[in-house]
This record gives sequence, structure tokens and C-alpha cells, in this order.
Amino acid sequence: MNRKVTNVILVLGIMLVASAIGIFGYRMLAEHNAASLSDKIVKSMTDIIPQYDADDPRATGTGRDPLSMIEVEGVSMVGYLEMPSLGKKIPVADAYYDGDHLAFLDSGSPVKGHFVIGGSETDGGFACLKDLKPGDKVTFVDANGVRYDYKVSGMGSVKEITDFDHDLVMYCGISDETFLAVYADSAASSG
Repeated sequence: MNRKVTNVILVLGIMLVASAIGIFGYRMLAEHNAASLSDKIVKSMTDIIPQYDADDPRATGTGRDPLSMIEVEGVSMVGYLEMPSLGKKIPVADAYYDGDHLAFLDSGSPVKGHFVIGGSETDGGFACLKDLKPGDKVTFVDANGVRYDYKVSGMGSVKEITDFDHDLVMYCGISDETFLAVYADSAASSG
């Protein structure tokens, strides 16, 4: 009898370990697929969006509100974020698309302010937000090639996104009830 119980416990343990490995593999595959989609979209966007030199007046124009959109891979995109300190370019969709794990325009605009971009902490998207530091440069490039430069001013864990005292707020969920919020201000106004 003890041997049967031991064998059952052993089989259940092996099944539990195999399930954990399967879940881990699934998460790794989902993260890889999301990163691949993100990279593919950014590549397409940089081919479509005009790339102006920093001293070109078109690169620092006023831009449009609401933001112009371009369709890439069946998703309406408003632009992309550049995070030079992390070597990242992250596409920004016009809205949340369930399952795509893309960053998305939550509210506001770089023209009128209260510009809020959300994303996924896992599966690509904004997993890199935690690596940003105060003073890091973040640039939003809209669908017309207009660049908006920001400097990270702070970050924190919050229950909801309510701090609109910054020009740009980027956030991602880090649990069911908590977000990581990164605050940035216009590089022109922050010196």
C-alpha cells in the first residue's frame, strides 16, 4: 500500500513539474512572439514614416491632434517610442488590441498634453519600463515623423493612473491591482 501511494505521489510530482515547464515555455514563446510582432511593426513603421534629421523643422513641428494613424500588420498605429538608453523602439497602437501586447494610446496627445501610453509588462510591450531611470531620454515619433522629446522625471507603483502633472505618462500592469508608471516631461521644458 505504501508503495502505491509513493508511486502516485511521484507521478503527480512529475506531472506538476511538467506542467510548470509547459507554462514557462508557453510564456517564453508568447513573449518572443510579442517581441517579434513589435520588431516587425517598428521596422515597417520606420520604412513608412518620414525620418527627418533633428535640425529639420519638420521633425519638431507642432504635429496633429488627434494623431494621424497608419495601418501596419492590420493594426492602426499612431507612432513609436524610442528609448535610446535601452536601445528600444516600441510601436504605439491607436487603442488597446486584446492579445497583441502592443503599447497603446490611452489618452491625450503630445500636442495637447496629458499624453498617456499603456502597455503590457509581460509579453514584450513595456517590460523595459522598469529599466528606465530619471534623466533618460524618451522620444515619441508620430505617424508624420514629428518627434516629441521627453526626459524621464520619475516612476512609481500606483493603483490607478491619475497623475497628469507630467507631459508623458507610460504605464504597464505589474499585478491585477498595481501599475508601474513612468513620468516624463518635455525635454524642451525640463532643460
